[in-house]
Amino acid sequence: MANILDLLGDYKQTVDRNENISLLYILYQAFLMVGTILSPGTIFLMVVSAMNSAMNLDSRTSLLANVIPVLVFTFVCLKFKDNDIKINFAMLLSLIYALLMLAVMVGIGIDMYQQGILSPNALFFSCMMGSFLVAAIIHPQEFSCVLPLPLYMLLIPSMYMLLTIYSVTNMHIVAWGTREVKSKLSAKEVAAQKAEEEAKAKAAAEAAAKKSLFSQYLDVSKYGAGGGKNGLFTCMCCSGGQHTTDNTSTITEIAKNVTEMKVVVDQIRTQGGFVPGMR
Repeated sequence: MANILDLLGDYKQTVDRNENISLLYILYQAFLMVGTILSPGTIFLMVVSAMNSAMNLDSRTSLLANVIPVLVFTFVCLKFKDNDIKINFAMLLSLIYALLMLAVMVGIGIDMYQQGILSPNALFFSCMMGSFLVAAIIHPQEFSCVLPLPLYMLLIPSMYMLLTIYSVTNMHIVAWGTREVKSKLSAKEVAAQKAEEEAKAKAAAEAAAKKSLFSQYLDVSKYGAGGGKNGLFTCMCCSGGQHTTDNTSTITEIAKNVTEMKVVVDQIRTQGGFVPGMR
């Protein structure tokens, strides 16, 4: 509800800065906000009316039979700090309301059989069920979501009354919901996390040691692959730490060395010396 209220309070700027959010979507969020506020009271009155119809109780008795459990559950949520007590009490009330909704559905079925599908209860129930079926038909990829519909009908009071009361009275609890708060790890989880980190560090150290040992026996840079001028091979397209883009000085030095070697060879030939490998 707080997120929807924040969105509605700044809807103009949100629509201007987001292409995927239109005024129709903002209108939908406004109706959703109104429905969220009115839903608990509406469901409460629906349950009162259902008890009046299904159990032949008068309006005052049905009202008291629903007010007392709701007030008791609110008191439990406000006074008890143990969350298990709240959950267990909510489960008990959910079971009672589920049985009540089952009796209501049976009563609606009997009413439809006796008075026809044009009775007020039958029309309301048919329109509600029809809305779910139409939504499932026009969204075939999510059609399987309509299968738990009977369970949804049984748990309507729990969702719209008990869950709302629980969430409002337990807003200080950050262990549930979508709050981005890291939960505390247990001793076993901390030990497992520490062991995993040590194993990763050990594996990284072993990989670095193997890489260092491999580099000692195969240093490609000293053979000229890195662009060094004293290497055995020189690759113009290879990349390395000693690679230079300007090879003019290297070519000039090579030409100078070749010239000096030629002069020495000519001097040896002139003096009648012997050069190995030459005839």
